[in-house]
Amino acid sequence: MSNDNCKPKTPRKPKIYTVKTLDTRTHGFNVGIAMDYSPDMAIWLGHLSFWAEKNLAHSKHIHDGLVWSYDTLDSLCEYFPYYSRRQLETIINNSVKEGLVIQGNYNHTSYDRTNWYALTPKAYFYFRHLLSNKNKKKLSASISQICEMEKTDLWNGFFRSVMTIPYPDPNPIPESVGDSKNPNTHTDNSPKKLKKELVESSTLHDEEIKKLFDEKFGAYDLTIEQLFKACQEHYEQKSLWATKDKFLKWIQSEHLDNYRKKGSVVKTPPKDETDDQRQERQFFTNELTKERKNPDYVSKDLEKFPEMREKYAQYV
Repeated sequence: MSNDNCKPKTPRKPKIYTVKTLDTRTHGFNVGIAMDYSPDMAIWLGHLSFWAEKNLAHSKHIHDGLVWSYDTLDSLCEYFPYYSRRQLETIINNSVKEGLVIQGNYNHTSYDRTNWYALTPKAYFYFRHLLSNKNKKKLSASISQICEMEKTDLWNGFFRSVMTIPYPDPNPIPESVGDSKNPNTHTDNSPKKLKKELVESSTLHDEEIKKLFDEKFGAYDLTIEQLFKACQEHYEQKSLWATKDKFLKWIQSEHLDNYRKKGSVVKTPPKDETDDQRQERQFFTNELTKERKNPDYVSKDLEKFPEMREKYAQYV
């Protein structure tokens, strides 16, 4: 009888593992963000912090007190192959809603659909290494170049403009920073609106503009703020900004006859004036103004009713 134990054993076939995706890249994330919000949010913010650190080191893409990075949604889908396009859009939108990321547009052409992203001061709570003294100077310099800011106050290590210019996160970070159920309140200011206010503030305080205004309107009862407001309202109707060039042209083209000189007294109409009296006063006042502007003009109505000349001369 043969012994089965002496028979050579058939070697076991090795297991063959099927590799579906061969990608040697590694993606990490901040544990604090993952616990306070979600791992998806942590991965996305970690990506932005990488580019923020790189751009700060090279002093690139620093605008309006923030450091920016740009990407199209297609390139983000390639960088994060484990997310669908819809999932990425949701993650980005949630990061904006939570006040951790702000979106902007610094493209040179209107048809360029590249999106710009920046971490807000609230997000810097998780990336303290980005707030070195050297980086703080770079961020503050990008603000002072635009709006002549006297100084920058640091609130818990984060920039907060002292001037009354809206900032994406002007409130201090609460104790429960990561509490997504009670998120920190944020002012509803898009980067475009913030940049508009910075440009218009710079225009209003420009030395060349102040000099031109004083030379032309120094003797008139008018402030530069009043004139700029009229210019601003005019261009806002056209969805345009009141830039320096536009305001300079506005000052140069404004007629002095529309304003009265300082010290001149103009009688105000009586409060109990009726509609008929008001229309009569406005008509003859307009005729008197025409005569004063143009010496060759003679009003036939004032010639016909000479008593009206004396009556309404005090309103001109």
